[in-house]
Amino acid sequence: MSGKSGIFHSLRHLWGDLAEAAHDRLRLFANEAEEARIRLMGALTSALLALFCLMMALFLSVVFLLLLFPEHQLALAAVLAVVFFLAALLLWSVSRANFSREKLFSASIAELKEDVRALRGANTPPSDAP
Repeated sequence: MSGKSGIFHSLRHLWGDLAEAAHDRLRLFANEAEEARIRLMGALTSALLALFCLMMALFLSVVFLLLLFPEHQLALAAVLAVVFFLAALLLWSVSRANFSREKLFSASIAELKEDVRALRGANTPPSDAP
């Protein structure tokens, strides 16, 4: 009977360890999700405020230039439109590069891969398939 109770005790202990590991991984995932949310909200708030200030400055600059050179208003408006379009393209590419820089939940994924490696044995490399 002590053999069965030893096996059941070991299985209970194993399930407890697995549950604790899952709990730790979920807490890590939740922390990363919260950090990502806070970072995103801060970035969006700053970006919107910067965009508002930039638009006001650009608007006032264009009005100033058009009033400063009334005889060349049409040519000046065309040049400014091209400059703003090129600046928008440049800023769009920079923005896309910033958003694709870091993978979300990379620490959680690394920890889960390490868990899989540990459970399979030290000699078996983890697969990269999701």
